[in-house]
Amino acid sequence: MPLKTVDVFKTKGRPEHTYVSVTSGKYERQLSASIESRGTLCLITGPSKTGKTTLVSKVCEQIGLEMIVVRCDNQLESVDFWRAALEAVKFERLTTRTNGRKVGTNTSGKLTLGWEWLGKLTGEFLTALSTERSEQDSRERVLAKASPAHLIPVLQEANALLVIEDFHYLNPGVQKTIFQQWKAFVDAEVSVVVIGTTHHACDLADANKDLVGRISTIQLSSWLENDLRMIVRNGANALNVTVEFDTERRIAAESVGLPIVTQGVAQALFLKHNIEEAASVPKELTVSRKELHHVFNELANSSYRQFREMYDRIISGLRRKARYKTYECLLLAFADDPIAFRLRRGEIIDRIQRLSIPDSARPPEGSIKHSLSHLKKLQEKLGCELLEWVPRDDILYIVEPTFLFYLRWRNAREDGSDRKVLFESLFDNLEVIISSRGRHSLETVRVLSKGTEKG
Repeated sequence: MPLKTVDVFKTKGRPEHTYVSVTSGKYERQLSASIESRGTLCLITGPSKTGKTTLVSKVCEQIGLEMIVVRCDNQLESVDFWRAALEAVKFERLTTRTNGRKVGTNTSGKLTLGWEWLGKLTGEFLTALSTERSEQDSRERVLAKASPAHLIPVLQEANALLVIEDFHYLNPGVQKTIFQQWKAFVDAEVSVVVIGTTHHACDLADANKDLVGRISTIQLSSWLENDLRMIVRNGANALNVTVEFDTERRIAAESVGLPIVTQGVAQALFLKHNIEEAASVPKELTVSRKELHHVFNELANSSYRQFREMYDRIISGLRRKARYKTYECLLLAFADDPIAFRLRRGEIIDRIQRLSIPDSARPPEGSIKHSLSHLKKLQEKLGCELLEWVPRDDILYIVEPTFLFYLRWRNAREDGSDRKVLFESLFDNLEVIISSRGRHSLETVRVLSKGTEKG
């Protein structure tokens, strides 16, 4: 059966045909060594959608470990956290580290790893029942009192690895309690992987000073263009198609450092050319810049359309009659070149100063400072989290980097120019405000929005 394009360029799950080992396999080697150095807390950080979970999955596959994944949110209490981890254990998929046997109770009645084994080991199960009943009874008893003590034996005896995603979403009190409990994993020589965002990397160490020196940190960054280009190349080779180098490069350049965007663009481009499966004979794919830009625009307004309403609400701010469109300027600062996932306050001010807008519409530093301080409150009101202002670092972060791709390609463009489309909505919103003050005519504003110096 021919290989399908949607199975080659995958936007969900772990890629097989387009997997690229960035930094020549350095991250894979480092993570593998950290996991196998028993008792290590492996902290994987980096911007959203940069392949952190994919990296862990790949390494686990290479060294034969099954992932026990817990995804955190602000509703989890500590007991709920450990219960979620235990509920994620699939004993039928595990083998013992010593002899490779499948885990569970075997037909001879000899006890092997499973809920009954765990219940007896932790004192939660003492009575003699049928195998089926003992498994169920033990499971209920263990989950009722879920704690690290129940999970550690599984991780010690079976080919399992605990993987925690989005630990920074936990409430501070719960986070501190759980992280203090993690010393038990270190003492038991059990490695754990924690996945989170870069600017929360220090939370783990801050929560328990005893963990300092026992944490192995791998910090992923936005992907380099050459690595993103190899995604397109590898996928094209799998489909028996040749893509021009310039097309590969342009896709990589506009993927805002994210492999998921590269996958989405490549998939959409191949399907647009009716390449739904691997070609039986070699095929060449020729793409014009105009056509590629059209694919970018379509993807931004299909796969990332959910950002449209969020964008419109954020730029409106908290006050109905704000003097400046400061929030929109903040977003445009991120959309400007070079692409960045974090900006210090001074960099934000510099980028806003470069915007081709009338001086009367340019927000002063006081307005920028005020908007940054109220950004969290605004997003809580809107029920979204696209940016995060961290006062202690004086840095504004993009929490969801795919938002950058939406910012750049939400409006169609034909000639590749960034300026006109990035600032178009800003001037649409400013027309009435500026004209009401008599400083510029509407005609002048429209001329300025095309990037000229008139007015």
